[in-house]
Amino acid sequence: MAAPFFSTPFQPYVYQSQQDTITPFQILGGEAQVVQIMLKSEERVIAKPGSMCYMSGSVEMENTYTPEQEVGVLQWILGKSVSSVVLRNTGQNDGFVGIAAPYLARILPIDLAMFGGEILCQPDAFLCSVNDVKVVNSVDQRARNIVVAGSEGFLRQRLSGQGLAFILAGGSVVQKVLEVGEVLNIDVSCIAALTPSIDVQIKYNNAPLRRAVFGGDNVVMATLTGPGIVFIQSLPFHRLSQRIARSSASRFHGESLDSSVSPVLISGVHVFHCQDAVGIVAKLSDCIAAKGGNILGYDVFVPENNNVFYSRSEFIFDPVKWPRQQMSEDFQAIAQRYGAMNSVVRVPSIDPKYKIALLLSKQDHCLVEMLHRWQDGKLPVDITCVISNHGRASNTHVMRFLERHGIPYHYVATTKDNKREDEILELVKDTDFLVLARYMQILSGNFLKGYGKDVINIHHGLLPSFKGGYPAKQAFDAGVKLIGATSHFVTEELDAGPIIEQMVESVSHRDNLRSFVQKSEDLEKKCLTKAIKSYCELRVLPYGTNKTVVF
Repeated sequence: MAAPFFSTPFQPYVYQSQQDTITPFQILGGEAQVVQIMLKSEERVIAKPGSMCYMSGSVEMENTYTPEQEVGVLQWILGKSVSSVVLRNTGQNDGFVGIAAPYLARILPIDLAMFGGEILCQPDAFLCSVNDVKVVNSVDQRARNIVVAGSEGFLRQRLSGQGLAFILAGGSVVQKVLEVGEVLNIDVSCIAALTPSIDVQIKYNNAPLRRAVFGGDNVVMATLTGPGIVFIQSLPFHRLSQRIARSSASRFHGESLDSSVSPVLISGVHVFHCQDAVGIVAKLSDCIAAKGGNILGYDVFVPENNNVFYSRSEFIFDPVKWPRQQMSEDFQAIAQRYGAMNSVVRVPSIDPKYKIALLLSKQDHCLVEMLHRWQDGKLPVDITCVISNHGRASNTHVMRFLERHGIPYHYVATTKDNKREDEILELVKDTDFLVLARYMQILSGNFLKGYGKDVINIHHGLLPSFKGGYPAKQAFDAGVKLIGATSHFVTEELDAGPIIEQMVESVSHRDNLRSFVQKSEDLEKKCLTKAIKSYCELRVLPYGTNKTVVF
């Protein structure tokens, strides 16, 4: 059998931490991000100058200047930061700070303890850190003579300690684990960060002198030899700035844009549902192409013996050429032409996130999973409040988390005769949809009509089997070999709404009721969060009387 193309795969970077005491944070936004960090009393954040966006009243700020001998002078010559800002929470209660990326970049959270307590990153890539992180700028002696490549060729930032650091990277970011002796050749500027165990050999790539002096990609290359981990960025800041500068100069002088200069493109999603007809796909595609957009993916579903059409398209576009309001009007014109039952367009980096409220009862494993995914920026929603018919002590993990992030918690006790639905409706009136994260109450038809928007539930069983209460015990007593969880829309009929997502896991005669419940809870967490993410990404469309199309 032939060896795989990659000895180890390239993977999208995903933040991980094994520390229970890691400082809570949330990364906000898509294109130019902000990281919001919660600080206990006397905790501090060290940040890049000019990056502080907002802070609570108990936080005090001071500037420090600490150039490190020769390296500090080199930083100053090359326009890099030689100072930092210290933000300290001097109050008795928790405070917070918001640190903004200084340009269109992703903010990467790095728990240094996961990387042996030390990483190297691009010069000026450091954005901020919490408590025990030391930042030292160092010169790579192997590349001292390659000044024309820019400081990326020889000046690095060394982050060390056991704390939490945030660095900047442009475009998409992937993580590559290099095995012992594994070699990777890469443009120097595309290295966002790497572990110091990797051997780095930097060399000047043969190119015309004019290209070296006046700019150009791939002028300086690096040969990386494992073992170690490297974080690769697809759009380094110097490339972005050069292309913007060339684009601006071309437009100023009335010249045509160089083919290597790309506009800043953002992504959009459009879903469409109408009676089937000839030419719908062509019309929708032409609408996007006419504005200079480019379709990245297109899904179509036309049920057999059913004259209806469903589609979902993902595309990129230049917002200068196709303003957001004009986009809505263009798609609306097509919807009117075909009498569409549903036509929705979203631009995630421009449109506000969906506002949701979470309802739950005693068990909170689904809530905890959602809160952590939301904190990590993996759930594209704004959580307006949490409502429960069970009270919780203020010192629990959930209540402390909600308090730190400013999410209101409402205890609405219910009885068999009084579900207090009017009070709940008032609390959720401004939300876009509701999530029942193990809310063990039946919502009445009057509530659903009064709310008038979608409600998504997680059922701890594989519907349509085992409806109602204690589905894990029902499944255990039935001797099934597969258990599951089902996320579905809520209707007046109990556990009978259109299904969005289902997940299953094998069980055997060796499992007892406790392991059934544990496996079920794990499935519930994954199933609910996936359903909500799919819903927010416009992947879920109602189909027929009780089905869904999930693209």
